[in-house]
Amino acid sequence: MDLKLLRTYEEDVDLVIADIESRVPKFDAKRPGTMVNTIGGVVSMAKRDAQRFALREVMKTFFRSAKGDDLDILANDHLDLQRHKASGALGEIVLNRVQVTNFLSVPEGSMFVDLTGAQYLSQRRVDVVGQVARIPVRAVATGIETNRAANQKFLAADPTWMRGEPVDLFNQQPLAGGNPAETDDEFRRRCAAWWRSLRRATASAIRYQALSVSEVRRATLDESNARPHRGGYITLFVTDAQDGWNQLMLDLVKHSVDRDGRAAGIVVNVQPGTVIYQQVRVKLTLRPGASDSLLTRVAESIQATVNALQIGEPLQVSRLVAAAIATNDREIADAQITQPLTDIQPLGYQLLRTRPEDVTVG
Repeated sequence: MDLKLLRTYEEDVDLVIADIESRVPKFDAKRPGTMVNTIGGVVSMAKRDAQRFALREVMKTFFRSAKGDDLDILANDHLDLQRHKASGALGEIVLNRVQVTNFLSVPEGSMFVDLTGAQYLSQRRVDVVGQVARIPVRAVATGIETNRAANQKFLAADPTWMRGEPVDLFNQQPLAGGNPAETDDEFRRRCAAWWRSLRRATASAIRYQALSVSEVRRATLDESNARPHRGGYITLFVTDAQDGWNQLMLDLVKHSVDRDGRAAGIVVNVQPGTVIYQQVRVKLTLRPGASDSLLTRVAESIQATVNALQIGEPLQVSRLVAAAIATNDREIADAQITQPLTDIQPLGYQLLRTRPEDVTVG
C-alpha cells in the first residue's frame, strides 16, 4: 500500500475501505452508512488529528512559526533570550525654586504625580543645593499610556522634603520609553539579530544591543562617517514604540552599546529618530454595493502601514496600494495613490508617519 502521509480525508477513507475489502472480501462497502464506511471515516479522522498535532508540535521548534509561550521557551532555551516585558516611561522631572533658602534632599523612591494622577518614582536621591535640580523618575505603571509630552506639571505626593519651600515641578523633555510587551514579530526579529550580533562591533551587533534596551523598539545606524583604519564615528538612531525619546533613554542605550557592542576606535553617537508627517491621498474605484465604512477602514489601513515603518525606511507607493486593496478586495476594484506620486526616501534618522488628518480617501 502507498505510504504517503499527507492525503486528503476522502483519499484516506477510500484507502482504508479498500484495505478492509482486500482482507475481508465478503464485507460490503459499496453502500454508504455501512460499518466499513464508518470505520474508514473514524480511522481517517484519527490520522488527520494525529497529523495536526504532530505539525503543531513541530512548528513550536522553529522561530519563524513558534508563537507566544512556545516562542518564549524556544528563545530562552536556545539563545538565553527573554521577551521584553511592558516598560514604564522614564525621564527627568525638573525642580525649580525661586529662592534658595534651605538645603533640600529628594529621597530615592519619592513619588510624583501628574495632573492625570499617573505616578512616577524617583530613581535615586537628589540633593538640591541650587535653584534647579533634575530628578530621574520612572512610571509605576507600564505601557505607552505612561509616556508624557514635555512641559507637563507634577506634584510631590509627600511634600515634607520640600521643607515648606514653594517649588515648580515639570518635565523639560518628554517622559519616554513606555512600551507594551514585545510582540511575537518584534521578538523574532531580535532573536534573528542575535546570531548576527555574535561578531561584536558590527553594525548588526550595535543595532541588536540598542534593541536589547527594553525602552527601545526602533533602531538604525548611519555609517557614512565611519573611517576604516582612521576611526570616525557611527550614529545610532533610536525611539520607543511611540517614536518618543529623552536624554535619559539615549544615555541607557549609549551605556549598553559602549559596554557590549562598540568597535575599538569607532565612536558611537546615540541620537533620536525624527518624525516627519506625510500626507497620503487615495482615490478608490469601488465595486457596486461597497459598504459605507469602507473609506474609514482604508484610511486606517493606510495609516497603520505608514506608522509601521522603521527609522529611515522608505515609503513605497506600491505598499500603500496593497494596503488599500487588502482592506476588502471584493469591494475595491482599484486604488490609486495621488499623494505621494513616487516613493519617499527619508533621511537616515527620519521616521515617516501619518495622523488621521494626514490621510484622505475618496
